[in-house]
Amino acid sequence: TGLQEILTRIAEKNRDWGRFYFLKDTDANQVSVLRGLSEFVDAPFEVDIDRQALEPDILSFIQAEKLPVLGEISEENFYHYETSGAEALLWVIFANNTGLPCWADQCRQQAQEHQKSLRSIATEFPQIKVVFVDAAAHKAYLVGELGVQHFPALVLQKG
Repeated sequence: TGLQEILTRIAEKNRDWGRFYFLKDTDANQVSVLRGLSEFVDAPFEVDIDRQALEPDILSFIQAEKLPVLGEISEENFYHYETSGAEALLWVIFANNTGLPCWADQCRQQAQEHQKSLRSIATEFPQIKVVFVDAAAHKAYLVGELGVQHFPALVLQKG
């Protein structure tokens, strides 16, 4: 279909933005972005396959919405956060129950447990991107670059 072709072109040119999926639904033409912790954002425009500006509109929408309100930061997406235009990153760095840096699944679980509060902060301060990290895997960066000495921690990284 036309929509699938448009999305395929966008996906092929922008693989580093994330994963792209096309789900065929005979009842609706909808473009949505799934980001962060199960956060869906639907395109704010009608997906009319005959409209000339559809492809640039979809591309702009995906580019604008690719970073979640609360998301996990990693090597794969650090560049996108760094170049997002945000005034700062608020790093939420979780620990396990012994005070050591948490591992990936543990960090995601804690982010889910605290997502209401963290999303509230992100919504209140849209110029700041709120991120969490696999603290055990990235401990050297957290200690060396961000100056984290104790876990858990919050770090506001400006600039």
